[in-house]
Amino acid sequence: MEQELLSNMIQVSRGETRTSLNSTSDLAFVNRLPTEMLAKIFVAFLSHQPPPYYLGRSYGISKDCHSWSLVVASVCRYWRDVALKTSQLWRRIYLTGDEDRAQLRIQQALRAKSLPVHLTIELEDDEQPTTTHPSFQTLEHTVKIFDLCFSGDVFSSEPPIKNATAWLERFTSLERLYIGDIRFSTRSPSPLWDRLTHLHVQTSSNAEAQNVLHLPDFPKLISLIVECNSDYGVQLDLPTLFSNAPNLIELILRIGNLAADGEATHERLERVSVYDFNTVHQESDTLLSRHFRKRSEHFLNFRYFAVLVARASPT
Repeated sequence: MEQELLSNMIQVSRGETRTSLNSTSDLAFVNRLPTEMLAKIFVAFLSHQPPPYYLGRSYGISKDCHSWSLVVASVCRYWRDVALKTSQLWRRIYLTGDEDRAQLRIQQALRAKSLPVHLTIELEDDEQPTTTHPSFQTLEHTVKIFDLCFSGDVFSSEPPIKNATAWLERFTSLERLYIGDIRFSTRSPSPLWDRLTHLHVQTSSNAEAQNVLHLPDFPKLISLIVECNSDYGVQLDLPTLFSNAPNLIELILRIGNLAADGEATHERLERVSVYDFNTVHQESDTLLSRHFRKRSEHFLNFRYFAVLVARASPT
């Protein structure tokens, strides 16, 4: 019995040793690759972008990409040298209200140099984003994609970020914006709205969803995603929405109680998805169906899945 146990232990030890040797051999093989090729391999692991939206679920925070960069840089000295010189690895930054950690991440983000930056800030309770660090002002001119999330009490009377619209205007290169339960003003004209090409809003307030659907002029907006889990109704003014976003290509609405007013056509709109459509008022059901049937090759209405999807024809 003891001899059999000892034999099994030896076999396990041999297997672990072979695995270790193979790993070392693989690493040695990889380290013989040219620096440029190794850098491309590192970037390839980060090239897979998450879906632009997670309908019906909490938004996917992009923490892992930043962690991956740190892991790569800590494997060995050669990998560290390559990683630190590869600007693409440091383009995605994840920050919280933790002052010390935020300053460290901001310093690391400077390795992205002049490349566009994807910034994610996740706040809790009464946290405020770290904006006093000198390096943060540098980022304001390089951030093109911004995810701003709040995971505290969304029904708090005080907004988690005061004057959020004015604060976001400081990001002069911003093109894509995600806002998760952060109340902000869409009523007043703003240079921010003139620059955006993609806007995604998740909110628990029907009033906030209403504001987003009655945007000021968005001359460059091509994708609009609005999610609202409020039980109260949200009114959609189709002519106003289409007029304010003349270049809109994608419109995704996940609103439990949606009513639409007015008929309108949009020459550029290609992708339209309305979720939870089985709770829509009957009159808006008829209106939207009639509108999209005019311009679509395929009109699919899956009541079983409570999803309506229409794809407009290119002509």
